[in-house]
Amino acid sequence: MTFCPSHVINNAVSNIICSMCFGKRFNYDDEEFKTLLRLIVRGMKLASNSPAMLINVFPLLKYLPFGPFKEVTQAVRDVTAFLKNIIAQHRKDRDPENPRDFVDFYLNEIDHELQRNPNTSFSEDYLFYIIGDLFVAGTDTTSNTVLWSILFMAMYPDVQESVYKEISAVVGRSRPPSLKDKPQMPFTVATIMEIQRMTTVVPLAIPHMASETTDLKGYTIPKGSVVIANLWSVHRDPTMWDHPEEFNPSRFLDADRNIVKNEAFMPFGIGKNALYESIAFLK
Repeated sequence: MTFCPSHVINNAVSNIICSMCFGKRFNYDDEEFKTLLRLIVRGMKLASNSPAMLINVFPLLKYLPFGPFKEVTQAVRDVTAFLKNIIAQHRKDRDPENPRDFVDFYLNEIDHELQRNPNTSFSEDYLFYIIGDLFVAGTDTTSNTVLWSILFMAMYPDVQESVYKEISAVVGRSRPPSLKDKPQMPFTVATIMEIQRMTTVVPLAIPHMASETTDLKGYTIPKGSVVIANLWSVHRDPTMWDHPEEFNPSRFLDADRNIVKNEAFMPFGIGKNALYESIAFLK
């Protein structure tokens, strides 16, 4: 009997993000939660559709009243209505002295900032975009990392056995694992890193824009140019990795079994603002 775990894992990951943002986990039969999942799945399908992605290059395409461009516009409206309704509900029943979740903390910060600076960048619009980013980017990257991990553990039973023994020795069977256990589980961490390197769940990084005209290795990048990093190429570069096509978690460990980070390891993007990298790894 075959079983595809993707639906179960996607639901679990989305619920973790719900607990971070909204301070609660949903029952998997909850209609509000089902609506959220449908919107996320719909958005990811549209994002992976190459004609729809052209909106990033030619923004005027979003005004075309047909095909994937019309669907993208409608999807954005649906997600906006859903998340803004949640934010409005938080604003209504929030206790500023006892914030429950990320939304409450952010709303508190908006109020504090407005007292000091009426032109502050903190706003409910930005809160909406942040929550949207957490769900769209965090759900897909984390779910795919977990799914790839299951596959690699099945493909490399010797690595699976080493990870199992390390987790059993550190965590045992009487409690769930904790982030505090991470320093004592270097091989497990190295295995996750190697899976992320091999699979590169985000092969093309989030686009960046050149703030100034820049010369790089003989190429001139004009101000305003959109730059998209090919992370797949970086993770398979033989000048940066020994035998990059081989699955070898030990490449991230030194002789004393301490984690070694290669500067070419960038599974979710580049830049200090890649918050989703930390979130995906923690989950």
